Amino acid sequence: MRNIITNNYPDFLKLLNKTWKKSQNYGKKYGNDDARTEFFTNFSELLIWLLIQFDDFIHTQDMSSGKIKKYITLNVQSIPILVAQLDTINRSSYLTKLMFDVEHFIKSILDHFGQDAGSGYGKLVDSFLEEMKILDAQKINILKLPASVRNALHNNGYTKYSINKTVLRGRTYAANKGDQIDFSGWDNIYIMIDELIDLIIDIVDNSKINLENNIPKKPHFI
Repeated sequence: MRNIITNNYPDFLKLLNKTWKKSQNYGKKYGNDDARTEFFTNFSELLIWLLIQFDDFIHTQDMSSGKIKKYITLNVQSIPILVAQLDTINRSSYLTKLMFDVEHFIKSILDHFGQDAGSGYGKLVDSFLEEMKILDAQKINILKLPASVRNALHNNGYTKYSINKTVLRGRTYAANKGDQIDFSGWDNIYIMIDELIDLIIDIVDNSKINLENNIPKKPHFI
């Protein structure tokens, strides 16, 4: 588990640098109260949280650190099981917050253009890409895949709906309804999210969104 975190740490740090740079650029171009700036700022903050979790998680696996013993007493055999569960909680939490922010951003864009977002994330994505005049199955899959993985993590790794075949960087992601997925690790999550962020950047920079002087932020419900 330690190697998995250590190996993927540089990728998420690189992703932070990319999104923070975009946040700064959009802030200068559109203002800090703009939905585009808000999304990339929120995502940068989420990545900082994740990197802190990575740092802390590495120390948690050190049996001499006393991090777990501070709260409960476990035998040696039970500690790896708990550590694995903590990692699952981190992956689920990260994807849940990220996809909430993606959904909120898309709703802000649709609301700005006077379009009804509809119900459900899948319909939201379809409406968003239709509004942007993007009819591309790969891009639809890129926006929907992380949400499918999030939902599976909330269901002990099992899918409630089929996941359309999506090939990213030589890796194939697909599952039938009821399958237990095997691509919810940090390496695959990084690929999915990096592709999603690149797609959002491309849409913001090269569609009619780019021509809007200001896209107001929608209030977050807490």
